[in-house]
Amino acid sequence: MKLQLYVLRQLGTAFLFAVAGVLFIALPGIAVTTVHKMPLADASVLMRYVPLVLENLAPYVLPICFLLAVVATYGRLASDREWTAIQMAGVQPLKMLLPALGMALVLGAGTYWMVTQELPKAKSRQRAALVQAAASSLQNLQPGRTTLNFQGFFLRANWRDLNDQSVLHEVLIRRPDEEGNSRIDVFAKKAHIRSVDGELRVDLYDWTWLSTEEGLDGWSDHGFIRYPLDSLVESEERGDNRPKYMTNTQIREELAGLAAREDVEVSQAEGEEEAGTHPGPMPLAALVVQGEPDMATGADAGQPDAGDGKAEQGTEATNEIAEAEESEEAKAPEGPTEEMIQDRLRKLRFQLHHRTAMSTAFLLFLGLGAPTGLLLRRGTQLGALSVAVGFGLVYYVLSMRVGKELGRGGAVPPWVGAWITPLLFSVASVILLRKAMRR
Repeated sequence: MKLQLYVLRQLGTAFLFAVAGVLFIALPGIAVTTVHKMPLADASVLMRYVPLVLENLAPYVLPICFLLAVVATYGRLASDREWTAIQMAGVQPLKMLLPALGMALVLGAGTYWMVTQELPKAKSRQRAALVQAAASSLQNLQPGRTTLNFQGFFLRANWRDLNDQSVLHEVLIRRPDEEGNSRIDVFAKKAHIRSVDGELRVDLYDWTWLSTEEGLDGWSDHGFIRYPLDSLVESEERGDNRPKYMTNTQIREELAGLAAREDVEVSQAEGEEEAGTHPGPMPLAALVVQGEPDMATGADAGQPDAGDGKAEQGTEATNEIAEAEESEEAKAPEGPTEEMIQDRLRKLRFQLHHRTAMSTAFLLFLGLGAPTGLLLRRGTQLGALSVAVGFGLVYYVLSMRVGKELGRGGAVPPWVGAWITPLLFSVASVILLRKAMRR
């Protein structure tokens, strides 16, 4: 028992040193990336965002730290001949792996709780921090700055008002390019930018708009454009319905709902076939709902019109915009197709299996790290640690790239894509352990 406690203390110390070393290396890079991503955000926003980034990295960094700790501990036991002395004392070598096994199980359980319950909430908090940073950037523009460029949103002005820095003159705004929508460029003599209730609002004065793809244009004396701030901080699909933003309970509930929907569709199709009719497509509720940026004239915003002639032209311009957007909406399907439903099912199922597979990384790295430290005892400690880092990099590349693409893309079942890398590394760890225990 004393030997196991001795090994456990060595493991714990090495693990803490590994975590401290990784933080020392990673923190400067994370800080630089955070400042680059939110250059005009308040210091308080930056300080809240950095821990969220570290929390998201924990499920990937902690297994690597554990792997380094295992290699260092068992490699030192072998190089100092303590491993040989333990064997000569008649102690079963596998028993000396029990402290590392207990530590791996505890860390694996904590990681499973983190990725299934805590990280989905942390990712939502991280996105909220980016939205807050975007609002802070709008309220704290650097003096003289005349360009704003978020995800897909572009604004450029020739000069800013000296009395009110939020007022810009001779402005060009480019609406974000989105699939299925034509690009609209807006030109205004004056614009007032601000953030209101989670939205970027740009009040426009004496402005014109042009849609190059639709061949439409218009003019108005006053109006405004609104963009949800969360649409300016991410280019991927947005919203809490992404699998990585959902807890396991939410994923299982959605899977059950989709399965029940499929059962209803199949039963209705069978009933229609028995009645001699052909089944028609069922309307399905949209899985992803994203709002479009709003454009409005001064009349809609409660602003007075500058004149009757200009007001009529502004109304015509607004009607043309509305008709263009309505025609685009008419082209869109009423609901997701069967292919979209199947793609959603694959992503949800893969996420469930992938989270469980992530928590087993500690056991895999134990099986790889202990024999690596024992077999490379004749070399330098740095060589064994380098091999361990190589194991970790290969594991995550295969798991997060190859396995993810296979499982979510439909090439293999989702559970195969999530578990193929752990299974391959399990075989490799068994081979290395047998070789190390025989020496």
